[in-house]
Amino acid sequence: MKAHEFLEKKGLDFKVIEQDNPTKSCDDAARERGVETSQIVKSLIVERHEEKGKTEGDLIHVLLPGDRETSEKKFGEHHLISPEKSEELTGFESGTVHPFSTEIPHIIDYRILRNKEVSFTIGEQLRGLIIKSSEFREGLEKSDFEYEVKDISLTNQED
Repeated sequence: MKAHEFLEKKGLDFKVIEQDNPTKSCDDAARERGVETSQIVKSLIVERHEEKGKTEGDLIHVLLPGDRETSEKKFGEHHLISPEKSEELTGFESGTVHPFSTEIPHIIDYRILRNKEVSFTIGEQLRGLIIKSSEFREGLEKSDFEYEVKDISLTNQED
């Protein structure tokens, strides 16, 4: 299900943004949608390894601000799953995975929820949405996945 369909079904308010250009980076998405890169919600499907040397781990849907990367020190050893495996799991091609595209456990960097509004793809190259953080949090509460909010990203010069 695309993000806007999920949010509509849950009765939440948001604005769909038609983009002029497809975006390949969070900076591009922010420019196209008229927001800051830190307001972009980056969705990554990762395999996390609790034990060093373990070949298979748990799949986790990670949500990060667009201007951040995950910290192995804070989050543990992990790697992105392949674009093919991600599409098989989510139904969306790489770059169009959104926060509500899986029911696997989510880990959300707390910085996302500090924004007044956030933005993410609806599941398409040319459309995204902007939603108030309070509505986004309500969407998380109404979802069918477990989630945890914590500090998992590298710091930047603003911190």
